[in-house]
Amino acid sequence: MRRNRKDILAMVGVDTMVVFIATILLSTLVMVTIISVAERVIQTPERVLIETINTGDKILLHEVYVYDGYDNYGLIMELAPGSMPQSAEDMYWILQCTDENDEFRSYWGNFEGSNFDDAPVEFSNDTIARGLLGKYYDVPDRSGDSDPWPEFTFMIPQLIRYDTNPNFVGGNHDGVGSVDADWYAISWSGYLFVDDTDTYTFDASVNDRARVWIDDKLVYANGVAIEGYDPEPTMQLSRGYYSITIHYEQQTLGSSFELSWSNGTSANAPIPDANYYRSIGSSSPPDDFFPGVIYEISLDQKNGDTGSNDPSANNQACGPNHLYEEGLSATLRLIIAGGQYTEAQFTVNNPQVGTRVT
Repeated sequence: MRRNRKDILAMVGVDTMVVFIATILLSTLVMVTIISVAERVIQTPERVLIETINTGDKILLHEVYVYDGYDNYGLIMELAPGSMPQSAEDMYWILQCTDENDEFRSYWGNFEGSNFDDAPVEFSNDTIARGLLGKYYDVPDRSGDSDPWPEFTFMIPQLIRYDTNPNFVGGNHDGVGSVDADWYAISWSGYLFVDDTDTYTFDASVNDRARVWIDDKLVYANGVAIEGYDPEPTMQLSRGYYSITIHYEQQTLGSSFELSWSNGTSANAPIPDANYYRSIGSSSPPDDFFPGVIYEISLDQKNGDTGSNDPSANNQACGPNHLYEEGLSATLRLIIAGGQYTEAQFTVNNPQVGTRVT
């Protein structure tokens, strides 16, 4: 009888110990969860940077320029080819510098529209609509390749700019910056406005190769054929806007391209500049960013209101004028939570609005 009582007491003791240990483990788990949630809520872009793993998605920074005469920079950027679409709240910027007194300053925010005086927009937005968006690429010499068309989808442009029209005649294309004179390619995109409802025929004068799509239909192609279908240059079009995509490739020696059209009342002639548009869409700030789309952003420090470790009176710190006057440099980081980060260090050699920083 006594032995049975001892056995029962021993069992009760073990059960009590198990409950006690389970309670401790559960309390610890709850505490860790609370701390983790709290850290997530109060994290800054700098903490996101620390937690970032250098694989996967990344932002490509094409240009930084002086946006205004105070403290803002303009950025031209896109998600790298192959990246996943990203929410604006998961993309961050950090701007840092050391001022003339050797004091460290840091400003930050994410890419949500409310964090900017001028919200992010697609690079080709309706406020700057005329012309086409041109992307210029260096391509390798593929003289021996049976299909020498470059794969634009996964290429990173050397230069991005607005072009009034896609036409150029004689010699090598001028003004292409770091793009080589031989073996380069251009992709133009935007919209073509058709003035009158009619039947239109498209043609081009090209050296070396080009392809043209109107409303996703191939209307012109020279050089290597496109497997599966041939260009159909004649289309019935109503008055209005149609998407246009042009792929051009220069190989060696001279280069030229001129796109023309004709209809029932007009002979073949170059398409007027006024009929090209970069965009006819909305310029409202994006909630999500997508690869293959170029974005333009005014990086506004908001004097530390967005985020800062220095909400002091010296609110021009890290701004173009301040860097120029004091001969300082700054570091800009663009971060995707859980992806890669892009870093650029630059100085301001000219504070004039629109000037590219180096």
